[in-house]
Amino acid sequence: MSKKIIVLDSLFVILIVSDIAVPLILNGFMDRFRWWNTFYGMYLFPSLFLILVFEVIMLLVTIVGVIMGVKNGKKYTEKKVYGHAKCQMIMRFVQIPFYVIIFYVAFAAIFGIITIPITIVLAIIDLISIFLTGICSIAVYSEMRKKKFITTGEQVLYTLCGFIYCLDVLVAPIAFIRAFIRKCRLGLDAETEELSVQ
Repeated sequence: MSKKIIVLDSLFVILIVSDIAVPLILNGFMDRFRWWNTFYGMYLFPSLFLILVFEVIMLLVTIVGVIMGVKNGKKYTEKKVYGHAKCQMIMRFVQIPFYVIIFYVAFAAIFGIITIPITIVLAIIDLISIFLTGICSIAVYSEMRKKKFITTGEQVLYTLCGFIYCLDVLVAPIAFIRAFIRKCRLGLDAETEELSVQ
């Protein structure tokens, strides 16, 4: 797994918010005519299509990255695995405000008959985003288990939580803390070995 893949997987929700949610907020929730024109207008579909193409490409790249991460997890250094856990945690926190905006827009859109499709589309986009970041977490937690940062049971639990809304955000810092503790212990062990040699 690569840090670049972790970051790029997280971009989807950010791009969607900038393309759909922000224009809807700027146009105002009460003006249904503007909602209709903003969502179904001609400017939206080309950019939304490009974002979805980007997401499909990222899905394929992520699947290859996960396969390589699971297959070659033992070859990675502890430092690299620690970096992956840290990057995953940071990107989960970066996504929070964007998920809040999507939730806000989707909730507001429920109250208008014309705008209900917006709620459905945003819910589907949420699911796609969580699925993609969940796939990404498979490799990260597999690498962590192979380097003995976490146990097999924790790997299974963290991986399952990676696909569940809100739990993925709770589990990422827990996994990072486990990686941090392991890194500190490895550092202390290395220092102890150096002192014993001297």
